[in-house]
Amino acid sequence: MVCTALGDFARLATTPAAIQALTLPISVAVKFYIASASGAAKLYSSGDWRPSNMYQGVAMQYAPATGTILFSYGDGDGGDNNDRQSARTPNSSISIGQWYTVLGVARGVDDFTVYIDSGAGCVSQVLGDEGSGGTLDNGTGPSDAGGGASTSSNEQLYGGISEIWLFDGEATCDDLVTSTTSIFNSRRYIPNIQLRIRP
Repeated sequence: MVCTALGDFARLATTPAAIQALTLPISVAVKFYIASASGAAKLYSSGDWRPSNMYQGVAMQYAPATGTILFSYGDGDGGDNNDRQSARTPNSSISIGQWYTVLGVARGVDDFTVYIDSGAGCVSQVLGDEGSGGTLDNGTGPSDAGGGASTSSNEQLYGGISEIWLFDGEATCDDLVTSTTSIFNSRRYIPNIQLRIRP
C-alpha cells in the first residue's frame, strides 16, 4: 500500500472477534517506509485510536519530530495520556526513505519491547514509557493502517506499508529476523489478521 495523499489508508471491513478478544501480551509487526512526514503517522491501530477522543486496542505510530516509534495500548476510558500505556524508541530510530520492520510487544503496564530491523538484523530498543492508562480495552472500532477515516493531516502516513502482523502472545526478535513473509512460532497466530498489501 502506498500512501501519497490525505485519506490514503486501509481498513478491515469488520473488526474480527479475534481482535476484540485479545489479551496481553500482544505483538504487532509492521513493515513500512516513510517518504515524508508532517506529524505523528499512524502505522497501525487495532481499535478506535483517536487522540483526544478515544484510545482502544493497540497502535503503532511514527513521530517525525524525533524519528521514533510509539507503541501503545488503550484502556477505552478516553483519549488522554492517562487512558493509554505507551513506549517510545530512542530518538532517530527511524529515518525517512528506508524500509523497516518494527515489532512491538506489549506485556502490561510499563512492560514493552520494540525491535527494529532495517535490513541489517533485529535490534531491541531501549524504551521510554509514557501514559498512565489501565487495562487493555480492545473496543469494537475498526483496524486501520496508514491513517483512518477521520485522520487529520498530522496523523496521515506518507510512505508505504507492505505487511502487518498481529499476534495474541509474545513474538520474539528471532521470529522477526527469520521470517520475511510471516512470523511462524508456537504461539497462537490469529487467522485473517495478516494484512498482506503490495507496496
